[in-house]
Amino acid sequence: MIADELLLGLDVGSTTVKAVVLDVGTLGLARSRYVRHHGDLVGAVRRVMGELLRPGDRVRAFVTGSGGGLLAERIDAPLTHAVSAVTAAGERLPP
Repeated sequence: MIADELLLGLDVGSTTVKAVVLDVGTLGLARSRYVRHHGDLVGAVRRVMGELLRPGDRVRAFVTGSGGGLLAERIDAPLTHAVSAVTAAGERLPP
C-alpha cells in the first residue's frame, strides 16, 4: 500500500450505510459516518463518500453488507462477508 493511502470500509445493509476511513500508517480511525438510506442505497453511499473523502485522497475501498454487491462492482472494490471482515480486523488490530 502507498504510505498516504486511506482505507475505506463500507457496510451497505438493508437499512443503513456505515463507513469508516482508516489511516494506513496508524490504522487509526480518521473519519466515520452512519446513515439510514431509506431505500436509496446509491444516493446514501454517494453522500457518505462525499462527506468522508476529500479531493486528492488516495483510497483503497472494501465493501460488505447485504446491499454491497452492486456497489463493490461499481467502485471496483472487493466484496467481503461481514464475518470475514470482522475476523480479519480482530487478527490485525490491537484489542
